[in-house]
Amino acid sequence: MRNFIQSLIRLLIMTVVEGLSLLLMAWIIPGITIITDGSSSVLTEAISIAIVLAILNGLIRPILVLLTLPISIVTLGLFTLVINALMLLLASAFLPFFQVDSFWAALGGAIILSAVNTLVTGLISIDDDHSFYDGVVQWLSRRKLETKEADPGRGIIMLEIDGLSYQRMQRALDEGIMPTAKRLVETNSYNLSHTDCGLPSQ
Repeated sequence: MRNFIQSLIRLLIMTVVEGLSLLLMAWIIPGITIITDGSSSVLTEAISIAIVLAILNGLIRPILVLLTLPISIVTLGLFTLVINALMLLLASAFLPFFQVDSFWAALGGAIILSAVNTLVTGLISIDDDHSFYDGVVQWLSRRKLETKEADPGRGIIMLEIDGLSYQRMQRALDEGIMPTAKRLVETNSYNLSHTDCGLPSQ
């Protein structure tokens, strides 16, 4: 329950921050306009745009990211900014009070949104031990313990070290820099293998 409340608070904060980011984007980028008729505040309109963008990012963006994954790899992930720009253009097509005049305006807006979202997401995640994925792992672990006794045999070790590739770790094992891991591999208890990361979130 505590994790759910924390996740809900983060979601609300991110929605408001996204709305403020949209206001900043509309103020900086020529060709992007948030129109208000006086019946609601411009912040309310911006938050409405943020909600629509969140829906589009959840339904359509992952498909586009998957289809254009080779291009994103070649461009070192920069092509995701193009996808974000397309999401802004698509949102403007659905919302009459949100106008994006051109692709280049959308691209500039996407850069601002990505920068702000990356900064705020990093700040919110500081000292947070209850991420969504951590919660999923804990739930699956509890479910497994309830349905099946723990196997005293071998398990799975997943080692994640940022910036450490498979080739570099293999070299470290060969040179004896990681003696414990080397011993596990040499005794055929474990195998060193590749793994692929998930789709980018930004």
